Amino acid sequence: MTILTTERLRLEPIAPRHLDGLRRINGDPDVMRHLGDGLPEPEEATERFAELVRQQWSERPFSWWAFIDGAEDMVGCGPLKFLENDPCKPHEIGWRIRRDRWGMGYAPEAARAIAHYAFTRIRVPVLLAVTVPANTSSIRVMQKIGMRRRGIETHYGKPCMTFEMGVDDAQTN
Repeated sequence: MTILTTERLRLEPIAPRHLDGLRRINGDPDVMRHLGDGLPEPEEATERFAELVRQQWSERPFSWWAFIDGAEDMVGCGPLKFLENDPCKPHEIGWRIRRDRWGMGYAPEAARAIAHYAFTRIRVPVLLAVTVPANTSSIRVMQKIGMRRRGIETHYGKPCMTFEMGVDDAQTN
């Protein structure tokens, strides 16, 4: 399992010690409104998610990281995973930031670190990021880190704004 670092964050593979932070993030209706079914995630579902992530880390060199700031506070989380959880599809990056930490630049900072890891350590040829078209904040993060707009595509059973980046894009940002 790999720990990544940025100027302000330590990205740790999600582990049991992150459950309280995950519950806070996944249970927030504002954070979750553009994710999944758009509803806060029940605690039991977050616990199952954390267990699945631990299993993924034991099987491969990527999954979800917890974003930890200098005060040892979990400010967000995000993955490197297969799009739609299908190993036949390209890799995807993403992010969830605690509502009280929105607008502080944590999402692009963490996303750049995950993208760098994906291109240099996992050697993926391309990374995607997807979101519903209404999630303009996430779209801005995709643009900030140098991703190119592919357009609306169907992923996870719904129309998604889809962005991509290759290794050359990541090196310039």
